[in-house]
Amino acid sequence: MTKGDGKRALAIVNLKPEPKEFTSLVASATLPIQEDYAIVSLLPGLSPGRWIMLLAGTTTLGTQAAVEFACRPDTARQLIQRAGGVRLDRPMEAVIRTEVRGGVPVQNHLVAVHLH
Repeated sequence: MTKGDGKRALAIVNLKPEPKEFTSLVASATLPIQEDYAIVSLLPGLSPGRWIMLLAGTTTLGTQAAVEFACRPDTARQLIQRAGGVRLDRPMEAVIRTEVRGGVPVQNHLVAVHLH
């Protein structure tokens, strides 16, 4: 994706947005970064009955936030609830927005959850 200044930036693109959902998200353009985004995906693995969790941000700060979100009991519980409970029969993707202060992700927010 190209930002307004012509530079390329990583973005999270929503191919099937629900009403009032974003179509794309890009980390803050200012330095230091103040906001970033990440994806938490649960996908079928290569072997039957196995699953893969993918955690990726538009920057390393977003990736750090995704890992923290997936590993903390309170936010993991929030993700499970938004996904409709513990289910390992449907892939899902979630988008996390993180507020960054002093180069550290300090506050994470669940932006969207899609079941596939």
